[in-house]
Amino acid sequence: MKFDGFIFDLDGTLADSMWLWDGLLDQWLLERGFGPQPGLAEEIAHLTTQQSAQLAVERFHLDESPQQVMDEWTQLSMDAYAHKIQPKPGAVDFLKRLKAQGMPVALATSCIPETAYVFLDAHSLRPLIDAIVFTDQVARGKEYPDVYLEAAHRLGVEPQKCVVFEDIPQAVKGVGAAHMALVGVSDPHSDQTYLKQEADLFLPDFTHPSLHSFIGFSQE
Repeated sequence: MKFDGFIFDLDGTLADSMWLWDGLLDQWLLERGFGPQPGLAEEIAHLTTQQSAQLAVERFHLDESPQQVMDEWTQLSMDAYAHKIQPKPGAVDFLKRLKAQGMPVALATSCIPETAYVFLDAHSLRPLIDAIVFTDQVARGKEYPDVYLEAAHRLGVEPQKCVVFEDIPQAVKGVGAAHMALVGVSDPHSDQTYLKQEADLFLPDFTHPSLHSFIGFSQE
């Protein structure tokens, strides 16, 4: 095995969920008298939840606090994460194989914690993950190394021996600063041109045979 630690993003990487946020944010803004905001979900994908809510409050001059905004987003998304959001193709089998081989796995996500746990429990994924780090638990978002370094720390693995799976281009900078390998995962809801260019490997999904050779075990 080429790596000693495996770190995964959730939205758009393990979970096919980015489609939800475009519609959810448009619905939320419509209730406040604003029209659709194309690209907003992609713009905030790398931020902490607190930063995303703060951006919304400031940009749309809302009377609500960032905490109130986060609570509203949580309420709107809970049912979808429990019943509609599905894992990316091959993701569950890949996590199970890593678990069977005793490889430590962490989640490093900007997702709202309540919705992340609902999704993980809906698909029985929590036993397959050894550590979960939310960007709200570190100082900065995913364009910085903080969340990835904290994930490696919780796994007890040196950063340079970790590989990160991500779908957003901002992760290139953060993962690089953490001195970790980067696997890009395709998602149609993000502009991934830069990610494709800079990632050590880019996958259409977790069933692709290049993944097995890249991390060092044979496909069965």
